[in-house]
Amino acid sequence: MKDRSANPLPPVELFNPSNGLAIRVHQDRRIERSGPDTEGWQRYRRIRPDMPIDQFIARQRNNGFRDLVAGDIPRFEEVLAMDTNGVACATDGCEGIEPDGACSHGAPAWPNAMLRMAGSVS
Repeated sequence: MKDRSANPLPPVELFNPSNGLAIRVHQDRRIERSGPDTEGWQRYRRIRPDMPIDQFIARQRNNGFRDLVAGDIPRFEEVLAMDTNGVACATDGCEGIEPDGACSHGAPAWPNAMLRMAGSVS
């Protein structure tokens, strides 16, 4: 049997376009989060011991997460410019919406999403 400890599986990176949250799921059950309000990945939570990791990932996908793609999350400076200019992009990629609003699909503008994230992370 092959020893996986020598070559651990890479973490799974997921993105939720409805709220702008990106998570990285590690095989040791750690979850990190990232967004325009963070520099890099930050410790977020852990997967419950009784929850298989693949089941957790499947649940996240069922809850709107998809694979993270480069460019999904704007830099903080870009979000500030959206807020300053009064025209923003939504977390799902829709353009031309108000910074404190949401697009027609219900996804919040990035400045709005950042405020929500700041309020939900302790």
